[in-house]
Amino acid sequence: MGSQDQQKDVQNALEANLRLHPQQIELGQAEMLTDALLNKFDDLEQRLNTYISGASGGEKLRKGMQSYLSRLNANPLIPLHFRLKVLKRFEGQLDLFDAEMTAAILNAHKIGIDMVQKEAQAEAGYYPILVDMISHAIELAGRLMRDGLAEYQTAAIITIRQVFDLMRLGMVILPECPETVVAERKRFYRAVARYELLRNLDFFSLTDKEQAMVMDELKHHIQILEPYYLAKGAVKSADLKGYSLMATNLSRPHETAKVLPFAPNSSATDHLLIPMDDFIDKLVLSIDRAEKVLKDPLLQSKNLQVEAALNTTVVGGNAILDALRTKSRIHERQEYGNAKMTVDWGLVDLMAVAIEENLEEHGVVALGSEAAAAPILLRGSEWTVLNISKSGIAIERISMEAPSSQVGHMVGLNWTPYRGEPRFAFIRWIRYPKPGEQQMGLDFYMQKHVVLKAVMLSIGDTSEYRKWPVLVSFEEGNEHTMLFPDGNIFTGLVFSIQRGVQKDLFKVLEILDQGANYSLCVAGEASELDTQNVDSGSK
Repeated sequence: MGSQDQQKDVQNALEANLRLHPQQIELGQAEMLTDALLNKFDDLEQRLNTYISGASGGEKLRKGMQSYLSRLNANPLIPLHFRLKVLKRFEGQLDLFDAEMTAAILNAHKIGIDMVQKEAQAEAGYYPILVDMISHAIELAGRLMRDGLAEYQTAAIITIRQVFDLMRLGMVILPECPETVVAERKRFYRAVARYELLRNLDFFSLTDKEQAMVMDELKHHIQILEPYYLAKGAVKSADLKGYSLMATNLSRPHETAKVLPFAPNSSATDHLLIPMDDFIDKLVLSIDRAEKVLKDPLLQSKNLQVEAALNTTVVGGNAILDALRTKSRIHERQEYGNAKMTVDWGLVDLMAVAIEENLEEHGVVALGSEAAAAPILLRGSEWTVLNISKSGIAIERISMEAPSSQVGHMVGLNWTPYRGEPRFAFIRWIRYPKPGEQQMGLDFYMQKHVVLKAVMLSIGDTSEYRKWPVLVSFEEGNEHTMLFPDGNIFTGLVFSIQRGVQKDLFKVLEILDQGANYSLCVAGEASELDTQNVDSGSK
């Protein structure tokens, strides 16, 4: 044990109300006694093995195991050691369970922590068990938050507050554990650091694939992080060094961690501090190496890592670094008079409508009567403008139906009223603050453009030609910016563009940006060599 002050801090932490609010069913005395006699561990083991094997009736088995946990939670007659044994068995198969089952296991942990916390007040031998259970609970809470972020849902403040209370208790108890408690210590540090990094990561601006890359990259670096606890009024530890400290104010669960150049000498509130220097250095080195290999075909041939793994390092690593940067808005936002707009998911259709409407005063020219031959029904939904800047806009709506497009898509905008605002934008983030409430962040497509029809040239005799309406920005010289409503455009593509009676031939020289439903590229005039074996589609 440490000093008397340390012992007092530990005792206060153990006696503190963690406000975990676990859900418990009520059992009668007869039911408690029956469960204590009949709820055998072998029965649970058999159910889990059947569930893992993928046998029929998986849903029924899952509900049965949830019921088993509920009755276990509600029964004080079942010994603590048996509860811990059950929870440990469930934790070994977490990857097979859905969010509902994970939440049930977390609820069981909350009850277990309450019980172990009481035992630890009288017996220090329970300290390692308590730390291990806290680690489990933080990991489970992190898993649930990760699942929610994947669905663009914000984490509940009450849950974050509960996790902060668990972190505080764990950080106070851990120094009093024997030095032999190495695995438990590492696990606790890893759980705390992972949870705080997850809260800082901008999952709302990542696609499903990019989110998976971030989590995959994070697991390679997270083990080197070691958090420190700076209690209210305490002096910072001499071991706390570095120029990048991720600081969490444990009294402000609604705020994410901030990266500071130095730790406060003393604090008015409890803080969690995580030195990030080595973590950042290792991450930057990994990204630089991966980018170098990806850009050099010779290095790729000598390197054993596959391209997918290198891309994971670049995309996931940069997203993690972004979470540690202090961000400021380039343009000030302002309200926009509660304006309404329709966000159209059918990008090709909206471009065709832009052609049909002949909006020359807004930088759009008509292409003739082909697009106007049949009216187009747009696939859109109405949104309200939250705020706007020169480069983008935040919008919201009330709906239980998820947006038809996701992060990384390009959409069209129909404004009510229309005052010359941009007609096209990219979805940069999506957030669901609460059920039925949706918010979306859009970056405007700011290039001045005309809408023209492009036709892909083909080799040989065929009557099938790929056609698109294309946003064309003609530049000085022979290279021009073009945006296709197609995510599969490739370098070297040869196509024609119709301007009145004139047909010009172009070739894609470089892909600047590519999303699920668009390609932004640089195109130049095609040479005779590019077009000698292709058919221009003029039949």
